[in-house]
Amino acid sequence: LGVEGDDVLDIDLGPVDEPTLAALRHAVVDRQQVVIDYYALGRDERAERTVDPWLVVNDAGAWYLVGHDHRSGERRTFRIDRVVSVRVLDEGFDAPADPPAAEVFSPTADAPRITLELDEAGRWVADAYPVEVAEVVDGATIRVVLAVTATPWLERLMLRLGPHGRVVGGPPELVAAGAAAAARVLARYGDAGTAATDRPGAPAHR
Repeated sequence: LGVEGDDVLDIDLGPVDEPTLAALRHAVVDRQQVVIDYYALGRDERAERTVDPWLVVNDAGAWYLVGHDHRSGERRTFRIDRVVSVRVLDEGFDAPADPPAAEVFSPTADAPRITLELDEAGRWVADAYPVEVAEVVDGATIRVVLAVTATPWLERLMLRLGPHGRVVGGPPELVAAGAAAAARVLARYGDAGTAATDRPGAPAHR
């Protein structure tokens, strides 16, 4: 569609690619290094990372790769649904005798919080993310409090939710983030994006 660089706003947060998961599992067993093309959601960037894969684990329905990241020189945990592609190398590695567990999302105390209202079709957010408060507003709607580590992450969440969620509280810039993301989609894709983002009640975030 002719959109490049920083203007790209990919709202696909699809499931784990099974061949990718299988390749990583085999690399763990065979102790072979891998190169992953990884999308860091919070930083909104893609980069290749060379990793010694120690573990592939599932936590709360999400798959994670735990290993030694050669770029940082430290242990890192990668969400496998954000691995765009994987290449298994011939180089081997020595795995630790007792690999550490995955470090899943754990927001800091000073991370900004938002309050989301979710209808029945949007309740998956409460299962997919570590919400801090969840309460029933009425029979079909729940209200949750969620930490936000980066605005691009929030924009993508809200674009995925569509009319099934809205931000009702939080810092003004985060409340407005969804509207800004929707405006970007409309500006790039015109009427094709209107059906998905310009509906009554469409949320203004992630």
